[in-house]
Amino acid sequence: MKTIQTCVLICGGGCAGIAAALSSARNGAKTLLIERAGFSGGIITAVGLPYFDGLIDKPSGRFVVKGIALELLQRLGIAKPGAKSIDDLPPDLVTKYWGSMWIPNVEHFKVLTDDLILQHKDKLSVLYHSVACDVEVKEGRVAAVLIANKDGLTRVEAKQVIDCTGDGDIAHWAGCPTISSKPLMPLTLHFRIGNVVPVKETKDMAKKVLIEAHKEGRLVNFYGPGLIFAFAKDECYVHATRVPADATNAADFTRAEIQGRKDA
Repeated sequence: MKTIQTCVLICGGGCAGIAAALSSARNGAKTLLIERAGFSGGIITAVGLPYFDGLIDKPSGRFVVKGIALELLQRLGIAKPGAKSIDDLPPDLVTKYWGSMWIPNVEHFKVLTDDLILQHKDKLSVLYHSVACDVEVKEGRVAAVLIANKDGLTRVEAKQVIDCTGDGDIAHWAGCPTISSKPLMPLTLHFRIGNVVPVKETKDMAKKVLIEAHKEGRLVNFYGPGLIFAFAKDECYVHATRVPADATNAADFTRAEIQGRKDA
């Protein structure tokens, strides 16, 4: 089995993972980022929910989270250099109720994160299409992580492992204390519908359809719906499915994926 050695290994290239990778590299550590998709960005790019959440204090409108998150917004052209509050952002890209900033172009976000990784290539490398699948624990710490990709299985030895998997997979496999709250939050499969002309009755009409489908037994659970015209003026992003499942169980996760598609 091939072995890779690095100072810092970051498992998961979502928003947390890309921030951790850039921070690590900028502080001089040899860093490897692994991500199961073919790109970084997580919820923005893989899920397609295109906004930064929780950066703004809603009552005052000022940024309470800055750093790399604000840097990404600036590099995307959403926030001006020196932006301090929601008033410094384009109003059509801000959801004041949630304190969220829309990312208008998901593909732009993918390219931006790739560019930032390459800008730090002397310290930072990335392996896309790579999944963490097991850990080796020695003397109470994670000494190595096994990853699977087109090279087969590879051991990655690291002085520091950062778990950005979303479900805490590395921590769980390593035997760290973890908590699974009950009941579990149901899973959601977002989807998009093109060629939709929005009118003021759209959401109420959609909710009526969901209620009727639920009463007829064709839809066991549903939410909202949340309807967003984020990607194009005639494309509706739908947040409505709800599938009770345990996403840390492979078989149950697969069942939920199939059910979510059927519900959509």
